[in-house]
Amino acid sequence: MPRPLGVREPLEAMEDEVVYTLSALQSDPRAVALLPMTEGWLELLKDAQKFDRRTRARVVNAEARRVVANQNLDDACEAFATDLLAAVGGDTGAERWRGFFGASAARFIRQALRKQALAVANWLVSDDPVLEPHRRALEQWTRAASTAVEDTEALAVIRARNQVRREQLAEDLSRERDALHAALTDLASECSLPPAWTGAFFRRSAQ
Repeated sequence: MPRPLGVREPLEAMEDEVVYTLSALQSDPRAVALLPMTEGWLELLKDAQKFDRRTRARVVNAEARRVVANQNLDDACEAFATDLLAAVGGDTGAERWRGFFGASAARFIRQALRKQALAVANWLVSDDPVLEPHRRALEQWTRAASTAVEDTEALAVIRARNQVRREQLAEDLSRERDALHAALTDLASECSLPPAWTGAFFRRSAQ
């Protein structure tokens, strides 16, 4: 029996398996009549590859936007923290300081991005004069961070759909390869061919 195609198998490896079998069938006059059994295999793969590429591109793009927004928001918060700390005379216990950063700026920027963006958005209603020079940058990167977080969460559905498509592809191709193997086995029996003949139509390597 041909090995089952695993869910975690790269699509390129599945494609190699399919192309190998198609070529093998075309290379043997006794087996070429079974070629119609492989109809649609490549189309299934191409559809899965196209969806997978789109999904991966969207995930990477969202990650890049999130990382950039996070870094710039951290930088804007730290710049504000430097000026505010000077304004309160270095007293991180001062009410004015704690109203923005709590215990420390370092701890503030290490929280989850969604929480950080929400906290900074709440700062923006303040009329603290030290905040004013930093307001534009804080507003810009808070919006960018919130959007990036929302985009990342929305992609969870698409990533799950992509995984289901890959699982279905592996299952469908494995089932059809088994059917082809059975047909080749019957043909080998009719033609008095050795068992090894049937196995030659499927790649022996794991990749």
